[in-house]
Amino acid sequence: MSDAELKSAEIKLWSESLKTSISSFFGVLSDVIHVFILVRFLDQSSVGIFFLSYGFLYLFAQIPRGIGIAVRKRASEINEGRSKYLWIGFIIILPALLLVYTGFGLMLPLLNQYSIVKIPFSVFIALLFASTGFGTLEFSRYYMAGCSEPGLAETLRTGIAKTSMPVITVLSLYYIPTVESALYAVFVSYFTTSIIIFLISPHKLVHPSREDIIDILQYSKWSLSTSILNDFYRRWDTILLGVMVGSAALSYYDSSLRIAFLATTFAIGISKTSNVKMSGMVETDEDIASVAKKTVVASTFLIFPLLILTLLNGDYMLQVLFGTEYENGGVYLVLISVVQLFQAYRVQFESVFNSSDMPNVTTQASLLSVIFNVLTAPILVVTFGGLGVLYSTIMSEFVRLAIYQVRVNGLLGEYVVPKGALIQFICFLLSTGVLLIIDDLVISSNLYMLIISIIIGIPMFYISQYILSDQTRGIIQEYIDE
Repeated sequence: MSDAELKSAEIKLWSESLKTSISSFFGVLSDVIHVFILVRFLDQSSVGIFFLSYGFLYLFAQIPRGIGIAVRKRASEINEGRSKYLWIGFIIILPALLLVYTGFGLMLPLLNQYSIVKIPFSVFIALLFASTGFGTLEFSRYYMAGCSEPGLAETLRTGIAKTSMPVITVLSLYYIPTVESALYAVFVSYFTTSIIIFLISPHKLVHPSREDIIDILQYSKWSLSTSILNDFYRRWDTILLGVMVGSAALSYYDSSLRIAFLATTFAIGISKTSNVKMSGMVETDEDIASVAKKTVVASTFLIFPLLILTLLNGDYMLQVLFGTEYENGGVYLVLISVVQLFQAYRVQFESVFNSSDMPNVTTQASLLSVIFNVLTAPILVVTFGGLGVLYSTIMSEFVRLAIYQVRVNGLLGEYVVPKGALIQFICFLLSTGVLLIIDDLVISSNLYMLIISIIIGIPMFYISQYILSDQTRGIIQEYIDE
């Protein structure tokens, strides 16, 4: 089969992105429900221990995720014989995880000595199981995505893992209300789903060649480094809050993060799909600049409406969802929503570089962002408390996006600053301004303000964007035509 007939290059971008995003949305919604369950069964101190443990879980999972990104790239470049990449992944991931788990176990006493939020040994054991389940699921879905099924991978992840996890968590916590029970529930739901995905995906037992293993290692030295750096960059906030601030700030942060991440699901879905599609386009010598610009515009379709909601309703939203203990965490929700705006742009640029066989660019940019974040966050925490980690993260994202713009200009011969993205900011300011005027002139309760934000502010953003942005209208038309 010729390169011109690569299935990955022919993926319908918006249909597949929407399918992937819907699955991701319900998956993140499941995470919000999961937090809701945790705060009902566990006290705030135990919730803080769970969130700190979960921060390490995500960090450990970057090993199978980073290998999965490399496997997705190589599997998307061929139509036959993809199963060899499944076994290459296992060969690399298993010893790597064993080494990391051992190192963390040796480091745990030192961490507990200096951390305000401490991880008991029983929680550590449960964390290893949960990390294995989550990491296996991460690798399995990236492998299936590389086999030209990114939408199906997300559907299975959401339909099985994310649906079963709240149910298993409720049952576990009802009988044994501990952090350990919650972590074992994560393992059962995620590991079971990964086995199902492997069975559906190409899994013929083959002996991979030494050259193929080396090829994945060479690519993954960048994708793995980027995954670890990016997740450390995100989990650094959680770890720092647990070590320097305490359970209350950690609970505000992680509960807000799960709500804000709902709005990032469309951006993630677009990135996963465009990564596969652009990889195929690069292999067939097609220009990817137009696709990159469209993905940047579409990536924030949900995030600006979230910002409209949180600016005036953040405290009230957290209070309604998680109880009065969380009613002072609204500013965390607002700032984390701003971070998600940057994250939406970030993943689109990373798709451009990864699909162009330039994962080193994302690694270098991530490294600089992490260094900036690690150096500034502790200082800002001392000055501003828990909010300091978010101030540092926002500044770090400016650094990363500036680097990406310079590098993408070198790759594509132009900066990716679509007019449609600038129009979105104008529409956001217009909608927010109207809501502020209403809030100032009309005496209303928190509930009324939330309702007004939903029925006036958000529709105003979408309608004005559709009227003013020809790129937005073009994206919608392309989806209809698909």
